[in-house]
Amino acid sequence: MDFLVRNGRWWHVLIVGTALANVLVAGFVAVGAETQAERAEALVAVGALLLIPLVWLAFGVRSIGDPRKGAVLIALVTLLVTVAMVLVPWTGFVQTLIYPLVWLVCVSARRSILVSIAIAFGIGVVSALYNGVDEIPDILPGQLFSVAATCGIGLSITRAWRVADERRELLEQLTASQEHVQKLSRLSGASLERERISRDLHDTLAQTLAGLAMLADRSAKEIGRLREEEAAAGADAQA
Repeated sequence: MDFLVRNGRWWHVLIVGTALANVLVAGFVAVGAETQAERAEALVAVGALLLIPLVWLAFGVRSIGDPRKGAVLIALVTLLVTVAMVLVPWTGFVQTLIYPLVWLVCVSARRSILVSIAIAFGIGVVSALYNGVDEIPDILPGQLFSVAATCGIGLSITRAWRVADERRELLEQLTASQEHVQKLSRLSGASLERERISRDLHDTLAQTLAGLAMLADRSAKEIGRLREEEAAAGADAQA
């Protein structure tokens, strides 16, 4: 999810591109309409489809992290999609914009499934009421397929996100453990270095003191020998 939120430009391409593609479909229907009423419906559908990118740009990816703004975004997009689909059924694939947003805004998979079913049911009911109950056999299979496909894809992506989150957490723990081991290694190395320096200083001081003791002993012996020689020379001079 974080990857999708960070890469908002791809959402811009998806939402704006799908809406404009359906605008072309509704535009062709308006051009080829046989009656003024059909042309008016197609033009209203074109207006609804053109409002979808504006709604998206007004809320944007930032609304996905905010449940309240996300709910408003889904409600507005659903309303515009319903208007377009009811007036021009050929624009039916525009509802593919709604379900990915539902799965992003609704954190839990259960809530996403329930909201997706409610949206599909609502669109089907509005279409049936506007176009006639006899259109239900044509509307129902498409809505059921949309919900089934959406839930299947949503559950798969949700599982993939969960696995990715678990791997990211494990990677963070491993990185922290490696840093801790490196810190301990540095501390251990510093401790060993201090011991080596202390040992070297101890050996150097011991050698220096031993050398000084030997020099002192030799000097004492030399001084004693010189005194004895002076005493002997004095005795010889008196004799």
